[in-house]
Amino acid sequence: MKPSYDNRHRVKARDGWPLTIYEYQPRGGARSTTPVLLCHGTNCRYRIFDVGDGWGLAPYLARRGIHVFAIDLRGRGRSLPDGMARRIHALMRRGWSVHDFIDSDLPRAFEFVLRHADVAALDYIGHSMGALIAFELLSSNRDARVRRVVSVAGGDALALLSPPDRAAQPDGEPPHLDIGRLLAPLARSAPYVPLEWGTRLAALSPQGLSPEWYATMLNPENVDRNALVHFMARSVVGVSSKKWRSLGALRKRAQESSTPPRDYHHRTLFLSGGGDRVVPPHRVQQTADRARHPDNKVVEFSRAQGYSADFGHLDLLIGKHAPAEVFPEIERWLVR
Repeated sequence: MKPSYDNRHRVKARDGWPLTIYEYQPRGGARSTTPVLLCHGTNCRYRIFDVGDGWGLAPYLARRGIHVFAIDLRGRGRSLPDGMARRIHALMRRGWSVHDFIDSDLPRAFEFVLRHADVAALDYIGHSMGALIAFELLSSNRDARVRRVVSVAGGDALALLSPPDRAAQPDGEPPHLDIGRLLAPLARSAPYVPLEWGTRLAALSPQGLSPEWYATMLNPENVDRNALVHFMARSVVGVSSKKWRSLGALRKRAQESSTPPRDYHHRTLFLSGGGDRVVPPHRVQQTADRARHPDNKVVEFSRAQGYSADFGHLDLLIGKHAPAEVFPEIERWLVR
């Protein structure tokens, strides 16, 4: 299944690290003069927005007349130096932190999209950590070049990185999955954790691709097996241990009682999944409650709210019901 982008751009982050941004031209006439930048989560690539053969949020929005850009943050896909020796050095010696994403990668992506599309503002869609780094960046500078934000299964540092709060968790909601604690032993023993090796091997094994194996990250009933095969083979990436340590620093800051919530004012659509065990709906709601814009909106995709399934963390974007239920909600927010 081939991706659907029209152009692939090579740019340099503010510190010189090579980044790749994928462009999707609007089809059928532009419905919005504002381009949109898509940013993936912590262990993914842009392919979570473009599973292949026209399937995914990026080609969906492009077909509806929206100019789309999707970034691969540093350390994945083509967002690595050229040459095997340089790539190995970047992965195993240099590494990267979440602050590199916030201070260097995202600002450079904003600059590129605005200049390339010749506009003054853009919209932003972040999945999971992609939403977190936007909240961190925009809380510090209130960047007026960002018009609207869509947070897909995301939260601020206080919500996303704090340990589970059993008392605040609604009855019947799946328990919060603390991925940082699960991967901490590996991150302490190696500079780079090659998660992609395991997922690619799983994609080759008929037994390894049983959706029930990934029930912590998605709702197996809401995911087409073929889409899952391509996601596991093409979208999952490894992680730098420096990034996990920097996320730990954000966690510590968020938990300090003397540190007030960040000052976030952008107009935002908050999307959560009723079956999300990574960022449960009450965590998303906590972030929305701390946001300052009066026109924010929160949508929970669950059977209790009238949707076809209790969406999980990943199937908000790769679920078989996402194009009919989640994607139109995002489109309406961008073009209203």
